[in-house]
Amino acid sequence: MSLAFAASLLILGGCVGSSTTKSIGERLDDSAISTKIKSSLLADRSTDGLDIEIEVFKGRVQLNGFADNQAEYARAEEIARSVKGVVEIENNLIIPDNSNRGVGRYLDDKGLVARVKTALARNKEIAALEIEVEVNRGIVQLGGFVNDDAERQRAGDIVARVGGVKQVANNIAVKAQQPAPIPVPERDITPTYE
Repeated sequence: MSLAFAASLLILGGCVGSSTTKSIGERLDDSAISTKIKSSLLADRSTDGLDIEIEVFKGRVQLNGFADNQAEYARAEEIARSVKGVVEIENNLIIPDNSNRGVGRYLDDKGLVARVKTALARNKEIAALEIEVEVNRGIVQLGGFVNDDAERQRAGDIVARVGGVKQVANNIAVKAQQPAPIPVPERDITPTYE
């Protein structure tokens, strides 16, 4: 086999997606969707775009993180739903209690994020870089997309054993699950002749 042929196979291999991988085009589409949602959240006065993480896999969007109230929760989903290319939305935002999270608690949460990410990275059976970790008041939220349910479950079990974790919200999705299509309003596309 020639070197040029082998190189072309490697390049073309990145062009074709499967149920658990994305083609180059799908990666670009997902990146555009994520960017449009994030910039819209940051521009919207009723959402704190810095506290909301967006994960996208083949048009399936996850909103992960924390919202201050029900209005922010709903508005974030509305913004995501308005972006072209979105086929499904999982709104995993958590609305924590209204008590003020002081500097000490904030720093504790950031330390817990580091411990959770380290625990996930140490397990070779988990694609730790595919998992988003958010923490607020000891509540750990996991998001992202993994290859199978066993990996999803394993990640949740590992995180539950990390010291300082009060609760785990395992919102990791399995890549191969087919999304339910978002209904699109029907339009009359019958041509008119004048």
